[in-house]
Amino acid sequence: MAVVCGKVSRGLIVLDIDDPVVAERILQLAPQTRVDRTPRGGIHLVFIETEENSTSGVLKAGIADLRGEGGCCILPPTPGYVTVIDQPPARTPNARALAYNILRSVGVTVGDESIPQRAYARLQHPPVVKGERHNVLMSEAGHLTRLYGPDPLRIGAALRGLDMALCQPPLSKEDPEDFEQIVDYAVSNTPGNSTTPPPIYSRGEMELRPLALASVEEPGERGQVVQGLIPQGCPTLLYGDGGQGKSFVALTIATCACAARPFLNLPVQQSPVLYIDWELDAEEMTRRAYRVARGLGLPRPPEGLWYIRAEHSVSESLKAMARIIQEQKIGVVVLDSVGPACGGDPEQARFVIPLMNDLRKLNTTFLLIDHQAKLQQGQNYTHKTPFGSAYKFNLARSVIQVQRVDGEPGRMRMILRHTKSNLGPLQDPIPTQLIFEPGRVRLEPADATDPAFAPALRAEDRVESSLREEGETTAKALAERTGLEPGTVVNAITKLKKQGRVLIQGKEGHAPVYAAANSTTSLPIKGDGVVEKTAGVD
Repeated sequence: MAVVCGKVSRGLIVLDIDDPVVAERILQLAPQTRVDRTPRGGIHLVFIETEENSTSGVLKAGIADLRGEGGCCILPPTPGYVTVIDQPPARTPNARALAYNILRSVGVTVGDESIPQRAYARLQHPPVVKGERHNVLMSEAGHLTRLYGPDPLRIGAALRGLDMALCQPPLSKEDPEDFEQIVDYAVSNTPGNSTTPPPIYSRGEMELRPLALASVEEPGERGQVVQGLIPQGCPTLLYGDGGQGKSFVALTIATCACAARPFLNLPVQQSPVLYIDWELDAEEMTRRAYRVARGLGLPRPPEGLWYIRAEHSVSESLKAMARIIQEQKIGVVVLDSVGPACGGDPEQARFVIPLMNDLRKLNTTFLLIDHQAKLQQGQNYTHKTPFGSAYKFNLARSVIQVQRVDGEPGRMRMILRHTKSNLGPLQDPIPTQLIFEPGRVRLEPADATDPAFAPALRAEDRVESSLREEGETTAKALAERTGLEPGTVVNAITKLKKQGRVLIQGKEGHAPVYAAANSTTSLPIKGDGVVEKTAGVD
């Protein structure tokens, strides 16, 4: 829902504040007029201007603009918009002057100069032709981001108007994908304090923009959606054979992220989640969401858990996905599953690589659910990789294999095996169990010493688990504990020592005594199902 500003609305003027910090400062002043909050944390202050001439336009402050004659403003109850101060619009003879006073009162430096018209001045010059369009539009897009901030809808509309007026033929008509990439790149690289854009090197319509690393402040540690398993801002692949419980694992992670609940006792960063599904329907997913929520002690699915029954590939839905991610502030997107998401044969790199590149453009965290090839006689489940192109595994930053160990009425035992991590150490295998009860489903840690897990755990995993759970001991005693052959235990210890996961603590007679190294990346499961904190883990 929107309102047309200006004369038709009897002088309605809207001050649009994009910066959430500035918006909060203004709200603390309790302005005596109507105020709406926008999906990105900004605010709209609504006024009635009594002068006859509208004063709409972008303010010199660069983080705000006035919507007046010729403009419009989105209103509640549009999703994401909410009224925070419900009062009649204040009346003012000069909305621009009032806007400057409000901004100055919260410490924003502004001036009365009109905005630069650099882009529009080009209309007097010869048209931009092929070979020049990309660089010119990229430059204008950067100029627009300094005025509007990272607003793809506004920047795209303004840049499209420039393209139609400046370029022959317009790039947005001849190559819409290239035009959208310019908008996406400009939005994702909106400059902060720096006003000097990096140089652009191009050949024809292709451009490269290098980043001077020495000019960038060192970033902090990468965030973790699920500590040690799902890094923030990257694709994580969750795969396994059919019927392994992958979708329930992913839905539990999504619910934990929305509700700020730990996942299998691992810390989880709170954020809204979008679950995009090619395999079920809304009714079945809603049914599952309620049962998983009750399994976590919630009465219903938490706020911020969104669902889409997908019918098209990611590339066909990219713009719509980008809008939803931006408007709902989505921090994690679950794709269930990779095959239909790529829109082609998942065994061919020409379909898988574009999918992974498209996901990077959306600049959020992705949890990709995928299948693996059927297990053939004589093959080891742990050696199986995701079905199809190797680029699925190669381009994911973290990979988790789900293996069902056994099942009984109402209970399924499984192992989450961390098989790849580009951004941190691999985590120990996590024995879990999926418990089905009337009206709810629970995913919880399982007892690693349960004999049901023994065939699915590698010898080194069983040895290390035994050392963590029962303490330091000799190789002979480990063989008795685990049921492994003594030679197998010795080989496992050798591998674990090379990886720094097992240390020699001393001797018992002539036999070395081994102990598990202190772990800062995993939470070992004790025999009673309680997770014990270890050094470095909060």
